[in-house]
Amino acid sequence: MKKILVSLCVLTVIFTVNSLVSAQETFTHPTANVSVTVPGGWHYETSSTTIKMYPESKEVAVVFNVIDASGIDAAVDQAVKDINSAFPGATINGPSQLTVNGMSAFEITGNSTDGRSFSYALLVTPSAKVIEVAFVANTEQVSKYSSELSSIVGSIKPAN
Repeated sequence: MKKILVSLCVLTVIFTVNSLVSAQETFTHPTANVSVTVPGGWHYETSSTTIKMYPESKEVAVVFNVIDASGIDAAVDQAVKDINSAFPGATINGPSQLTVNGMSAFEITGNSTDGRSFSYALLVTPSAKVIEVAFVANTEQVSKYSSELSSIVGSIKPAN
């Protein structure tokens, strides 16, 4: 009887570890030419120009768009216009230049007048594509999903 219980415990541990390991998925988006890791328990949808990730609750989403822009400067200008259009009167911080896993990027953050936070990052991939990474959420959601949001952004890498 002890052997059966020990065997069941071992199988349970193996199954649990396997579930945790397989819960995360890294995939390569062919048009964007980047790889991204989806946090465990999150879902994603892709098209030729878009990647959308969200938790089961759908309280927040991270959206990647491969944008057709004539260079990063035009992409940043368009992003600022889009933000001003979507969030009239918002407090906007940036754009500030940074590097994400070897890729040149610009980040624009801010707060809307209705209490939501937003973050837009524009990354230039090694294949000279510009990817807009965006999320909008209220302060509670940003706090609740901060670990997952950070891991998504930190996982964006040029595809091999």
